[in-house]
Amino acid sequence: MSTLFRNKILTGLVILLLIANITTIIVFWMGMKKMHPAPKPPSAYIIKELSLNDKQQEQYNTMIQQHRKQSRWIQEQIRNYKDSFFNLLSNENTNDSIKNNLSVKIASLNRELDLITYDHFKEVRKICTPEQQRKFDGIIKEVLRMMAGPGPRGGRRDGPPPGDGLPPLPGN
Repeated sequence: MSTLFRNKILTGLVILLLIANITTIIVFWMGMKKMHPAPKPPSAYIIKELSLNDKQQEQYNTMIQQHRKQSRWIQEQIRNYKDSFFNLLSNENTNDSIKNNLSVKIASLNRELDLITYDHFKEVRKICTPEQQRKFDGIIKEVLRMMAGPGPRGGRRDGPPPGDGLPPLPGN
């Protein structure tokens, strides 16, 4: 066999393997997209699970816009305070009162955001029929988990198990 003929065969095999690899990657990638569809927003989940009618959906969408407007500013403030808080790491002589003041502001803003979210869902619950309210009570924890976003990769969570460590409220 001549060297030229061998080179042509080898070149053809390399091209064939390259095409096979690219095809495999594309098929694998497309399969992964089907296995992990983009998560639905909590609002779509609520609308579907509670079977909200058109009027309720309109009211709910208005409530969502109001909640987003209220919470956006607070979330930006939390980000700014956290940036300032963690920027203190670069200063060797950080004053404890500055660190404590920033952490108190962050906690206060988080509290305010939680209260706004609580009030938002209290209002959402009010537009529901009694049957929808029972369903709402059953899905609200899942909705809040959806709003919090995905946990650490691999489903592993560091720290204590879910829950706040407080005893359940009466009636729960």
